Amino acid sequence: NRVTSRRQVVLALGAGMLAAPLGAVAQPQGRVYRVGYLSGGSRPNQSNPNELEDAVFRTLRELGYVEGRNLLVERRYSERKYEALPELAAELVKLNPDVIVAMTTPPSIAAQKATSTVPVVAVFVSDPVASGLAKSLGHPGGNITGLSDLTTDLFPKLLELLKVIKPALSRVAFLDNPANPIHLFYLEALPQAAKQLGVTVDVFDAKSVQDIERAFPLMQGARSEGLVVGTDALLYFQSPLVARLAIESKLPAVFAYRQEALAGGLMSYGPNPIDICRRAAGVVDKILKGAKPGDLPFEQPTLFDLVVNLKTANALGVKVPQSLLLRADKLIE
Repeated sequence: NRVTSRRQVVLALGAGMLAAPLGAVAQPQGRVYRVGYLSGGSRPNQSNPNELEDAVFRTLRELGYVEGRNLLVERRYSERKYEALPELAAELVKLNPDVIVAMTTPPSIAAQKATSTVPVVAVFVSDPVASGLAKSLGHPGGNITGLSDLTTDLFPKLLELLKVIKPALSRVAFLDNPANPIHLFYLEALPQAAKQLGVTVDVFDAKSVQDIERAFPLMQGARSEGLVVGTDALLYFQSPLVARLAIESKLPAVFAYRQEALAGGLMSYGPNPIDICRRAAGVVDKILKGAKPGDLPFEQPTLFDLVVNLKTANALGVKVPQSLLLRADKLIE
């Protein structure tokens, strides 16, 4: 696919923080830093790479933290089984790391329950305050800070994008993982957003790949006319599958992250996850240099990208309005 750059869509939400400046920084000689990494996803390999994890540690290298030299990383993956996260978090805490990087809300909550002293950088947390991870965004308190992605706040916007594509849209499917705590926040946002746009939203649960595959015939049975996909590690890493099934089911699908549109989704609107990971590395750097996580604000995204996959639009027989094309940050042709 050829990706054509267009101007960025800028949405100022909350008190966004600027990303920490990057660049190689000399670290004290002889000091080896120990970082824990907790993920709800699968362990990456050559056939299953994780560009988000790579972005975190590549940026740490740029900041002077090199694995095998002055950085020791202890990684734990729950393989999409969120019930395994508490034990994995406890394992990391026993290793007495200098900081734990927790990717998404479920690992962050598990880390919070495992320790009140080890610093935690929580990444991709939709609502840190509602999740109980922070007293406030500006002053989290305790041992946790990090980066919010505000994706639960974006649900009305994703519905609006579907409406632009299909103005007569009346019934929308919402695919999400009920094992993820942010699922409850989505359910709270659904009724009002749906009412404002005059649509009915049907919720389809997916805790596994098999659930994803089973959901699409059910969507067709419910006469769904469009699909909004929730933010979750399982759904993110299975976005090529979700996108393919959506095309086969003739469902225009919108996602929160650009990588999901690049994987075949019709559209995405939300913060750039690679940028969030790079900024997370900057927060880790601050903590390793002595900053207290409770004093570091939870950073929020300020730039949101709109990506439109025209190849998928053609496959669906959908005509994307010119007004949307002009707003797009990237067009995939």
